Amino acid sequence: MKILVMGSGAVGGYYGAVLAKAGHDVLFVARGEHAAVMKSRGLIINSVTSNDFILQNVLVKHELDRSFEAELVLYCVKGYSNAEAIKIIAPAIGHNTLILTLQNGLGSGDQLEHAFHKATILLGATYIDASLKSPGVINEYGGGCAIVFGSKLGKITEGIININQIMIDSGINSTISEDISSTLWSKLILICALSGMMCITRESINQILTTEDSFNLTKGVIAEVANVARSMAIKLPDKIEDEQMNYLLEHKEMAVSSMFMDLTNGNPLEVDVLNGAVSKLGKQNNIETPLNDFICKALKPYNDRAKEARALGYKAMPYGA
Repeated sequence: MKILVMGSGAVGGYYGAVLAKAGHDVLFVARGEHAAVMKSRGLIINSVTSNDFILQNVLVKHELDRSFEAELVLYCVKGYSNAEAIKIIAPAIGHNTLILTLQNGLGSGDQLEHAFHKATILLGATYIDASLKSPGVINEYGGGCAIVFGSKLGKITEGIININQIMIDSGINSTISEDISSTLWSKLILICALSGMMCITRESINQILTTEDSFNLTKGVIAEVANVARSMAIKLPDKIEDEQMNYLLEHKEMAVSSMFMDLTNGNPLEVDVLNGAVSKLGKQNNIETPLNDFICKALKPYNDRAKEARALGYKAMPYGA
């Protein structure tokens, strides 16, 4: 299968490498030193799940033309990069292309549908503990390392079944969901609490959950997200609030938010598609979300500065660094 990976960091780079190793024709979109290293010495994968390997002869580009029409696009960029990413992948999108977005948060599927009427848009959630250790080197640390995906309407087509089987045959733990909205909102509940609380406190989730006041705030963030979801008739598991809080407690020693890593590294934040999306949808459905509102407002000064810095080609280091 001809597969385009848009966003070749920890998530896209890992899954793309696993698919390429299995024999698929994978084109990675990357730039800068990461792209240069991938071209010169290959993509190094240090993986608990897939074992260590080096993907040689990596096909990597920054700009695309119509010479590569993708059958599948793994869409793995950060939410704040959607406008740029959509323009980049446009030449590779055909009438039979399926685009699987694995982004955190809400809204990317709608943006992709608006841009590519002829393509089929699939929504997905990935559960993976991985990092871009250095240019051309991705570490995957084990755990779930899974993809759950489906169509917005819950239809299971031949194309969806085919992609799922390709993932499984390549060694990826892949599952089709008949209610992907429930899957995405269940994950959103967790990420809004983990990312939002770590970013506004600049503390580990372990410290946050050890402190009574911030423990209660975390529970409050979780409750708000679940309340908004249920107001929109999203079919959440009955005890999803307890399940996600227990997950944080069980993994508090190791859990780290990618949004918090972006904050510490001077990058823009995905808060607009996480806590910001909850805040916006809460207002539309008459559900109060004061904690998620506060998280968005508290992070806005930094995020505005980080976006401006990124547009100029540099990073916005945290104040005082």
